[in-house]
Amino acid sequence: RFRSFLWLPAPGDRFLARNDKRLTNPRFMLRLVMVAQYDEARSGAERNDETPVRVRAVLAARLGDGRPSQAQVAELLSMSRRTLQRRLRSHGTCYRDLLEVTLQMAAMRELADSSLSVADVASRLGFSDPANFSRAFRRWTGRSPQAFRPSRSGPGRAREKNKKKK
Repeated sequence: RFRSFLWLPAPGDRFLARNDKRLTNPRFMLRLVMVAQYDEARSGAERNDETPVRVRAVLAARLGDGRPSQAQVAELLSMSRRTLQRRLRSHGTCYRDLLEVTLQMAAMRELADSSLSVADVASRLGFSDPANFSRAFRRWTGRSPQAFRPSRSGPGRAREKNKKKK
């Protein structure tokens, strides 16, 4: 009577054939359904997990106070360091990658403010030396911080300069 369930996942990620005698056992069928529901609920919770977004928000908020360690971020998010690592790995990322992206975005935002020197931006982002910041920025964007600034003026500014020349 339960033989219409052709390919239900079995514990251990195996599939059952239509003629498997265990399919006639109601307890076994209940176990299969419960395992499938548990796996579905668990994978749904992992998909809805916004740990990388939360980590980036903490990093962005704390960059001015120095770079927070992975343990500090985990504590702020009310989880252990190992849980944070596991959740980030399930999203295909790690703490260092998120820190790099957050630093890159902050550097680009800070460099858009022409009143700040490159040394000021480096200091704000926690770099011990402007040269270290310049190397990191070049690694992120392929350009130096100084070369990045003029391109941020936009096409409108270039047109204004051309009009003044004519």
